[in-house]
Amino acid sequence: MCASEQKKDPKRSAAAMETWRRRRRAAVVPNFSGLIVEGIAGDGSKAMTKELGRLGIYRKCDGILSIHFRRDRKGPKTAIVTDVYRAVRMTKHIEEGYLKELEKNDRVLKSISVENLKLAYGKKGGEEIRETIENIKCVLKSIRRIRVPKKTFSRDQLKYAISYLEDAIKEQDKIDGRKISMACAKLVSFRTRFGNWRDKEVVAIKEYSKIRGFALRGLRDAWILRNISNWTRYLEKEKRCFQMKALWLRDLKFSDKLEKLVESKRKISLEKVGEINRELYDAGYNKNRIDKAYTALIAGNEKEARKLLREYILLLRVRNPIYAAKEMENETDTYYIKAAEYLKTAATLISRNVFSRAVYCFEKAGEEIRNRGIKPQTSLTFPS
Repeated sequence: MCASEQKKDPKRSAAAMETWRRRRRAAVVPNFSGLIVEGIAGDGSKAMTKELGRLGIYRKCDGILSIHFRRDRKGPKTAIVTDVYRAVRMTKHIEEGYLKELEKNDRVLKSISVENLKLAYGKKGGEEIRETIENIKCVLKSIRRIRVPKKTFSRDQLKYAISYLEDAIKEQDKIDGRKISMACAKLVSFRTRFGNWRDKEVVAIKEYSKIRGFALRGLRDAWILRNISNWTRYLEKEKRCFQMKALWLRDLKFSDKLEKLVESKRKISLEKVGEINRELYDAGYNKNRIDKAYTALIAGNEKEARKLLREYILLLRVRNPIYAAKEMENETDTYYIKAAEYLKTAATLISRNVFSRAVYCFEKAGEEIRNRGIKPQTSLTFPS
């Protein structure tokens, strides 16, 4: 194949265009102001971030957070209530979600670029144009559920392009070149908005989520270190060991019962909530939120009841070493791997009534979290 034919191959040309677009996206560096607080990156290094309130992170009570993902009056309005253990993983899932969106966008844009270049380079026969229309309709179907304003506007450009192409082949013996040119312009418009504009938007949101993660890691580490101090103090007193173990297991038992009610798709049973309420009262628990949830159910406000019950479940779990160990076992931060292993071992030892060794494991976990994977300097000379 000669050089001129290679140059006009739509697939090769589209691949080159998309390569340049991805390079431009990689060069985008969002600039955020107000980075005055020290946070923690995934590898344990220091990273600058913002104050919690400016990141939409609010403390409902110790260890429980309300996170608002709306930024600069843009984005989802939903506020999620969660504990400090899961909050960091939540930001990671958001980042991964945006990366997957970019990958899907790349595939869509390449498909549209190929169809656009076919119209520009190829023979503009009726059969070829009908094939192009069907291909564009397949792309349109794959993005039919999008809700982002820039992308919905881009989707409309594809609809206009299909309409122009259908008009171009209305007459059997004649193809309207002007309509094809107008369709190509709409495909270019789609590529600009769905590609370049959305690329910048996604990169900014993804980086902002990373900054939020820096702040949440600092909050989570401080909370776990504080709890480790309490757990070791409880277990160092021999008379309290079995008492604390029984309390932690009872907390989990009640939280699991409530979780089954809340996560069920069925209507929450007023009788079951009342039964758990009585059990909590007999066990001497503070059940203010349960009382409010019970009142909300009587008033027919099941949404409010579910919210209050979820918060109470978090309260039962957030100070529990067995729950903390289970949650941190799922953590993927590189500097947390050893700390998570120590926490898991400590929880196992508590279940086996080996409390003195559990204290040792908690202390080692605390050391790992404080050091954050930093190796101590063993020589007085400078490293090579």
